[in-house]
Amino acid sequence: NFDSVDKSEKDALIKAKKLGFMYTAELTLFKLPFEEALDVVKSRNAYVNDGYAYISATAMVSIIVYKFQLELAQALATLFVRLSELNEERRLLPLIDNIYNMSLNKKKLLDAASRRPGYHVTPEMLDDLSKQSFPPCMQNIHETLRSNHHLKHFGRLHYGLFLKSIGLSMEDALKFFREEFINKITPERFQRDYSYNIRYNYGKEGKKVDMSAYSCAKIIGGCAPQSSDTHGCPFRHFDIQNLRKMLTRYDISENEIDEIVAIVEEKQYMKACSKYFEAKHKFPLQSDEFIYHPNQFYRESRRLLASGSSPIRDEIKNDENECTPNVAEVPMESTTENAETTSIVDESHIEEMKE
Repeated sequence: NFDSVDKSEKDALIKAKKLGFMYTAELTLFKLPFEEALDVVKSRNAYVNDGYAYISATAMVSIIVYKFQLELAQALATLFVRLSELNEERRLLPLIDNIYNMSLNKKKLLDAASRRPGYHVTPEMLDDLSKQSFPPCMQNIHETLRSNHHLKHFGRLHYGLFLKSIGLSMEDALKFFREEFINKITPERFQRDYSYNIRYNYGKEGKKVDMSAYSCAKIIGGCAPQSSDTHGCPFRHFDIQNLRKMLTRYDISENEIDEIVAIVEEKQYMKACSKYFEAKHKFPLQSDEFIYHPNQFYRESRRLLASGSSPIRDEIKNDENECTPNVAEVPMESTTENAETTSIVDESHIEEMKE
């Protein structure tokens, strides 16, 4: 449990200008011992006084995640000891061991499932793909890049990793961003200031880590976009007026927009994105299905368009401007492996759990 700062104390801090210009009386403020919030203090997102850190609700996300991870690790360690005392080595211990491996492999599975074996996305295909199958967070970044020929750091990071995950090669990524950016800067400056980060995303520079695309939770809970930024979740970070304009531009009906806005006002942002997916593809999800990752949104969209399960597939087939080859026309493989990686609900471990 975390204690929120009462109104009188918060008003006093704001009046004394201790919290900075971004804090207002409407924002929720939390107070906890500073040693429990070292990461937030280190990043200067907290006001420290008399051994306590005063932290906004937004900055509390990282603290809550850390405490959850810590308590989960402690609980699993305790569970492991107790189960070994009960001679559960054959039944439950292997399942617990797999939890860690499943979490490590989840990002790799999402990246791999976003691409079909042997299929390659090229820069020439991105305009059509963005309209057909990109989640709104990535479609918004793509449109901004096309119109402004520039993206700030987090926009480049989020979008670059997403493009990598759906099958854009490093060489094509360099070509794509270079052709956009040199509308405003020289090729020499692009090479000097921007190409390194693209190669870094692909694990070719720096620590040479194979980075994965950001999940919805990380986009929603991460660094909030400022006025000139393009990253972030539209359902979380757009005001209602701009969100309505965006959804109208994306051909969502007025009734469906009202439903999405109602969900957003309940602060259920991933559920709102799931509703948008349904409205865009004219395909209802099951009650227990929801969008939790941009790669998943893209993967499910391509699956629906390729299988003919979505009415908008016919519109795409008749579009004379469609890129060739058309991703929507690539037949889906019928193997069990592909069936598992294209489902919204990952069922790859169900049989293990049954045993």
